[in-house]
Formats: sequence, structure tokens, C-alpha cells
Amino acid sequence: MFSFSFGDAEPYIEQIHSHDGTVLQTVGSAEEARDAVEAGVDILVAQGWEVGGHVQSKVATLPLVPRIVDAVPDTPVIAAGGIADGRGIAAVLTLGAAGAWPGTRFLATEEAHIHRPYRQQVLGADETETIYSALFDKGWPDMSHRVLENTTVADWKAVGQPESERPGEGEVVAETDDGKPIHRYEDSLAVPGIDGAWKNCHFCRTECRINPEGTTSRCTCGDPH
Repeated sequence: MFSFSFGDAEPYIEQIHSHDGTVLQTVGSAEEARDAVEAGVDILVAQGWEVGGHVQSKVATLPLVPRIVDAVPDTPVIAAGGIADGRGIAAVLTLGAAGAWPGTRFLATEEAHIHRPYRQQVLGADETETIYSALFDKGWPDMSHRVLENTTVADWKAVGQPESERPGEGEVVAETDDGKPIHRYEDSLAVPGIDGAWKNCHFCRTECRINPEGTTSRCTCGDPH
């Protein structure tokens, strides 16, 4: 199974199919969905605007899913973006999706290779504490993303959200375990081994907490809703 996003799967589809592989393509509109199916994609991932990290769509998940389902009725559609528990899964299934793809939700697990304080920030954030922008552009310029607000975001907002000469531009805010510097506005994930301050990353808000068993929370896999 091969999953593509932020790019065109078409050059690889024939080779993947020749080895009995399945091709998934992330899309953010009905037009992108139709193009992907015409190219031979097997399964579509409808990524809504609420998704954490890099964002491909400009449409929210709930209105996007039925648009794509209706545009390509013979192709399975998996919904992604802002889905954190059984209620979200039920909602997108009702809208015609064949399945759901929680992403940021799994940062709440012990297995996730991230700093524990970062995990707690994700779990403790309110639904209003994210920002959609292209602010953290070092590594992937001009690519929109959704992140938790932090002091870097606050300082940038305080001076009018400039596109250049931003507060602390070029400043080293952390280091990897092998001594590589991480600069402010860099696209970096807070993984174990990083020393210093890191940018608050991807969007998630759920009332769940980490299972002591270190597995995915029952609020997703066994949600009574």
C-alpha cells in the first residue's frame, strides 16, 4: 500500500499496480479527487482544513467529505482532519466516507516518538489555541500548516504578522541530540533528544488521556459514542 500527498501519484501508479499494490492519494477538493481517480488511484484520502501539521485543503472536513464522495461515488474515500474520537469517526461515516484517518490523535500515545512535555501540550490545548498559517516555513516554504500557538506565534502577531524580518529570525532555539541547530520558524518536530525550546506543533484537542498500558486510548477505539 502506497500513500501519496502534496504531489502527483500518477507517475508511480502503473508500477505499483504491476506488483499488486494499492495507491492512496490525499486530496483537498472534488476536482483533485476526480483527477486522482482518472489517473488510476484506488483510494482517496479527503483531508480537511482542520488537519494538524501541513495542510493541503482549504475546506473543512465535514463539507469536504460529501463533496468528494459524490464526485467519485465508485471510489472509497477516507476522511482526515480533526478526527479524534468515535464521534468524529461516526460523523464522517455518516457523510459517506469508507473510513477515517486520525493523525495527530496518536500523539497522545506512549508509543509516539515525541517529547512528553509536547504530548502534554497537545492534550491540554483548547480548540481555539491553533493557528493556520505558513509561519514555520524553514524547510518547506509557502506551505500552510496548523500548529499550536506558542511564544514565537505570539511575538509574530504582536508586531503585525510580518512576512519578513520576523522576531528572532535566524535564532537557534534548540539542538538535536547530535548537535544540529534548530532555528526559529523551522519545520521541526519535538522528538526525544532535542534540547532547548521547540515550536509547538500539530493540532489536536481531545478529552482523552494517555493509557498507562501505552496503547491507543479507549476513547477512540472503544468510544461508546
